[in-house]
Amino acid sequence: MENTKLELDNYKNKNNIILMISNAEKSYSEGNYEKVLDNLIALKSLKLDNTERSRVDKLWNSMKTNNIWAIYNEANKLYKQGKYQEALPKLIIVEKINPELDIMPWVLYQIGNCYKQGNDNRNALIFFQRVKNDYPNTEYAGYSQGMINEIK
Repeated sequence: MENTKLELDNYKNKNNIILMISNAEKSYSEGNYEKVLDNLIALKSLKLDNTERSRVDKLWNSMKTNNIWAIYNEANKLYKQGKYQEALPKLIIVEKINPELDIMPWVLYQIGNCYKQGNDNRNALIFFQRVKNDYPNTEYAGYSQGMINEIK
């Protein structure tokens, strides 16, 4: 009886994984990158077989190489228009998909400022501090210190 329950649980988990991957692929084809990222992050922590891992990796790499700049450009445009709350989730996607980007100090600074503009000073301070700690020799470290001083 216990063995049958375990097999049933494994079957349900397998179907949930396949459904999550299919939903991520569908969202990707529709250009809903925030939803894709949510699914991919959840899938990264699960035990996947080789076929599932291959599908997830393919989707992750497509996001990282093909879509990162389109997402960033859209976020940056919204940011420059003062639409901080619309820019924020897109900037977070950029940071999560490709944290090695050479523009990361600017992206993190933008995220911090989006939080600040939304009166979420706790998260703003976290991102401004990250800029200072991770990129101390950039101009954004100085800008971040100014923002930290302004908030405190």
